Amino acid sequence: HTVLQASNFTFEVQMQIIQGNCGGLSLRDTTSVAHAYNFEVCQDGSYRFNRFDNFSDERTVTSGSSGAIVTGLGQSNVIAAVANGSIFDLYANHQKIASVNDSSYSQGQFGVSAFLNTEAVYTNARMWTL
Repeated sequence: HTVLQASNFTFEVQMQIIQGNCGGLSLRDTTSVAHAYNFEVCQDGSYRFNRFDNFSDERTVTSGSSGAIVTGLGQSNVIAAVANGSIFDLYANHQKIASVNDSSYSQGQFGVSAFLNTEAVYTNARMWTL
């Protein structure tokens, strides 16, 4: 199997939450030491950008809610994150909803994620390096 790693990139995916609350993107994930960022988008219109510094330590870097997020179960949202150095620009349906600066981790794997008892469908995933 191939593990894709990148430093500076845009990662975009269409997400549909079937049941539960939140799904999202994992960025710069280093599973061997459990360091990662996670952009979480929830079906109630809220979002969070978290940093994981080990297997259990989660720190919210920024959070909020956005009218750009289509709310409700079964709705489709195109979510994206641009990682460029220590700057992360976060998007929902092609609208920038947040920009954060965190220099903890500079590269790693990327993928999609769902939280707790959430079931989500991801389609049309695209990634390109900057």
